[in-house]
Amino acid sequence: MPTKDGGTAQTFGVTDYLMAFKKKDNQDAVKAFYDLYYQKDQVNEFIKQEGFLPVTKTGLDAFASDTKLKVYLDTLPNVHLTPTDDPTWDKVKLAVQQNIGLGVGSNGDPKKVLDDLQKTAENGG
Repeated sequence: MPTKDGGTAQTFGVTDYLMAFKKKDNQDAVKAFYDLYYQKDQVNEFIKQEGFLPVTKTGLDAFASDTKLKVYLDTLPNVHLTPTDDPTWDKVKLAVQQNIGLGVGSNGDPKKVLDDLQKTAENGG
């Protein structure tokens, strides 16, 4: 991804969530599920079958010999994830979805679009 100041480009990643909700008396079941799911053989087999990139350090090790994945695996330890815990993120995401195409239209002004998105991020929407 490009950067605001023209510095070193960054790798941007997206996330999916595996969630459990607080419910009386389910903590042991949730813990058992997570313990099973994140065993390296379990999670890495799931990753392999679904064609995803690994999500754990053991996954990086397990897939390191796959030459097709090397370029991706090399970037994973330094990836920047979407800031979904930042309340501004939903506003910025919506602004990107609604306006990014304006930068490449016939009268598009990519700099203006990106500057406006930056202002949205800095001003909290």
